[in-house]
Amino acid sequence: METVRFYKMRNLIILAVLSFIALLCVYMDEASRANKKVLYVLSHDNGKESLLFDDFSEALPPVFDKVFTMQDGLMRALKNGYSVIVTEKGKILPGEYLRIKEFKEDLSSVKSKDSKWGFIDRSGKVVIPLEDEDVGNFSEGFAPVKKEGKWGYISKSGEVKIPFEFDKASDFSEEYAVVSKNGKAGFVDKNGVSPTGFVFDSGKPFRYGVTVVKNGDENHVINKKWETIYVSKSLTVLSPIGDNVYADGLIFPPLVKNDRVIMSKDDADRVYPEFENSLLVFEKNRKFGAIDSDGNIVAPAKFDRVSILNNGYLLVREGSKKGLMNKSGEYVLKIKPEYYDIRVLDSGKIIALEGDTLKIISADLKKEVVVSDINMILGVRDGKIIVQKAGKKVVLDENGAISVEAPVGKDPVEEENDNSSKISVYGRTCGFVDGLARVEQSGNILYINKSGNIVLRGKWLRRVDWRDVYACGRRGDFGYW
Repeated sequence: METVRFYKMRNLIILAVLSFIALLCVYMDEASRANKKVLYVLSHDNGKESLLFDDFSEALPPVFDKVFTMQDGLMRALKNGYSVIVTEKGKILPGEYLRIKEFKEDLSSVKSKDSKWGFIDRSGKVVIPLEDEDVGNFSEGFAPVKKEGKWGYISKSGEVKIPFEFDKASDFSEEYAVVSKNGKAGFVDKNGVSPTGFVFDSGKPFRYGVTVVKNGDENHVINKKWETIYVSKSLTVLSPIGDNVYADGLIFPPLVKNDRVIMSKDDADRVYPEFENSLLVFEKNRKFGAIDSDGNIVAPAKFDRVSILNNGYLLVREGSKKGLMNKSGEYVLKIKPEYYDIRVLDSGKIIALEGDTLKIISADLKKEVVVSDINMILGVRDGKIIVQKAGKKVVLDENGAISVEAPVGKDPVEEENDNSSKISVYGRTCGFVDGLARVEQSGNILYINKSGNIVLRGKWLRRVDWRDVYACGRRGDFGYW
């Protein structure tokens, strides 16, 4: 009897110890994961995708058909034909849906498996029941919702704010929404009042104080005083190009800012979006110039080419001659036929190749370093200037000192950073990103570190905060929410 009790007690103790060890392992695993964030998606040969933490350890196994770009710590993924939400900590939120839209004002509209719409919050909790025919997005506290064939507006608590009486309804934008009745469009405010009535063939939401409405074959750009700024008989699609400026279809004047035209169709044939450093390149009669974000001409349209460089500099070219302008349109380097190349570094320093002499000019334009016998500038990377000098690729620092040389055909920066000869055993290779390079070996895809050690095996690697494939310069759009 005592022996039976002893064995029972021993088994209970063993079970308790094993349970404690299991709980400790779970706790340690959770503690380890708590300091990590999902940063990468790895595509596998079977078409599935897995999620990796920022240290390349696995967050979730390859169970996803596709993972989309992360937004504010959450990402949408397709799993077994349904959409789910995954957190940056690698947890799948409750709920599987036919569709999940992008979060707006901390709520996302979702479509249930029986094709009904509702809203969830960022924890995955259903906050507005999935029982509507269709919905839009929350904007300015209101969302359009369709019931029994008609659209109205609700608040975040689900309260009806504007009755269901419209044939179509847009999200609110700048205090107004576009709605339609009986084939005509108009605008309503948040009280459901229409200041225009239903008099347009169609309309678009307000952006930056203006909107486009269509009547017959005319497109009217109007402001919030309901005044027409300009009229066009061609298709007018106002698109943001930066600095609160809109262009027609991204590339055509007129340009609109603060409900006024800052560049008319007579001023330019087209523009080259987007604004960079509050400057924009435009074209007129096959010549190029630049304007600032208020429409003031910085460089007249007389150049064969104009490029916007770092710190708001303009690289201008006439034939083979190049020069450099500042934001005021003043020459920093006057146009010379000897300027074969001009670059601006992130530090603000200017490098200019004049004949076979490289000038490195300080950001304040007061100091100049000269390096002779330079054939060409090959590139600028990571604060280093790569040039060809006497038949060799040479890396210069920003003060003109030579840090490394390599024979033509080799990358001197990679030569400088090379830590192992292991990398050379692979066939096709791609440059390092986040410390890993994509390589091929015997038909297999590997990701190696700079020591040549294999870190991952998989088809493609990408970051969840990019839409770009991770290496080899291949770019692709992996979709939106």
